[in-house]
This record gives sequence, C-alpha cells and structure tokens, in this order.
Amino acid sequence: MSPLPLPPTLPLVRRAAGQVYWRLHERRHGALYFDRRPNGRFNAPAGEYGTCYLADSLGASFLETLVRGSRHRVIPRARLEVRTATTIELLAEVRLFRFHSDALPRLGASAGLPHAAVYEECQQIALAVWQHPEGVDGIEYRSRWDDSRLCAAIFDRAATKLHPAASRPLDDLTLVRPVLHRYDIGIV
Repeated sequence: MSPLPLPPTLPLVRRAAGQVYWRLHERRHGALYFDRRPNGRFNAPAGEYGTCYLADSLGASFLETLVRGSRHRVIPRARLEVRTATTIELLAEVRLFRFHSDALPRLGASAGLPHAAVYEECQQIALAVWQHPEGVDGIEYRSRWDDSRLCAAIFDRAATKLHPAASRPLDDLTLVRPVLHRYDIGIV
C-alpha cells in the first residue's frame, strides 16, 4: 500500500512534444532502457513496469547518475568511458505526476518524501501512480542534488513518445567541462 494516499485527480504537469531531456546511460543498455529491477527510486517494487530516468539538463543527469551526493566530488574517468550522454526528444505530449512544488502540500507530503532515504516508500508511491486510473506517463520531481532542476521517471508505457535525438560519449570533456566547472567536480 502506498504511504501517500493519492487523490482521484492527480496533480499533473504536461510536457509538450519537442521538449528535450538528457539521459546518461551505460553504452551496453542504450538510451531508452526501462529498468524493471527494484533498485531505482521510482522503479516498480516487483517488476510491474519499467522506468527510464531523464533530467532537464546534462548537469542534473550527471549529478543524479554519477555524483549522487558524494562528499568526494571526483569521478574516475573510467566511469565516464562506459557511458553516453543522449538527448531525448518528446515525440508527443507526456503527462507526468507532479511530485514537487505546490503539489506536495495538496498531497499532504513534505519536500523530503520524493527523496526518502528508503526507496521502498517512493517505489510504492510510483506503483500507485502507475496503477492510477488517469494512466499518466511518469513522475516529475526535483533533482535531489540540484533542486533547481527537474527530473522525470518515465514509465515504459510511454516509450513510443520518446526519441533518442543525439548521443555523445560522456568522456568527451568538451561536453562535460561546463558541468564539472559548475558543480566543482574533478575527473581522475
């Protein structure tokens, strides 16, 4: 059972066709990998659906994927060499459960809930959102590591609305240098 009772009408945000997100992914998976393992924050607890994580900027995607709040903001170059940065373009409008901003008090939730230390809570909420009659495409939430940025956990039922537009190897330092500078991250 979800630790957050959902209302009959979900707080939604609509993102229009043409909007671009970023995804950092291991090259072995490809850009539109929908993970069914119960190891991600909004993944299905028992493989009921797959989840693909996106961010509204390369920086947010980098932080969410590689830094994740580490006090040692130095990334081994080998972690970059196995990843690709891909822009994902929306081919159609997506409707996302708004799990941030003014939706939180309407849901009776604090800003800490979308970032609960225990993933099982978020997974149960995500399952309830996925099962909700409105049939939304995913969940929009603030980046845990840069709360000025937005992220999206897209359910696999919206896979046809996503298009990998362009990819570059993540170890291309001309691509990541602005991110490294902005967040004071080193590469070794």
